[in-house]
Amino acid sequence: MSQDRKQQLTKLFEQIDKDKSGYLSLSELKEGCAKIGITESEAQAVLSKMDVNQDGKVSVSEFLAYMK
Repeated sequence: MSQDRKQQLTKLFEQIDKDKSGYLSLSELKEGCAKIGITESEAQAVLSKMDVNQDGKVSVSEFLAYMK
């Protein structure tokens, strides 16, 4: 992944991370996905795929790995 792409995706992550916790919760992910037409059930499926360590939230590293 190019440095420019990584920066763009990190910025997107930060925009979705409304509480600035450094993680995306399911509610934040659902809200972000809804803005681009992804349904709530699809957002849940995306979270399951992104959340590699299964802690119920998505870190920036998990987000970047999924978006490759």
